[in-house]
Amino acid sequence: MLECPERPRGSRQERLRIPEFDPKDKVHKRLAELSMQAHELAKTPAGSEPSAVSRKLSAVEAEVDVESAKLWNLSASDLAEIQRSLKELTG
Repeated sequence: MLECPERPRGSRQERLRIPEFDPKDKVHKRLAELSMQAHELAKTPAGSEPSAVSRKLSAVEAEVDVESAKLWNLSASDLAEIQRSLKELTG
């Protein structure tokens, strides 16, 4: 009979290795700033030059990727591989 592997213990935050927010950490602070920027851009009304908003949002998302890689100590090649895999999965 097959046994189910034991489920990971702890919170999702712990399992995903998401550190607690540290307001003294430059990467944490930058990610918070970028999050606020992205949310503001996402609220932009549809008639407001969508291509310009889309470009700005893409730039913010790219910076989030870079800062997130720093958070998890990923190399540039690790980040590129993750981005390639996501693009492959999403088409």
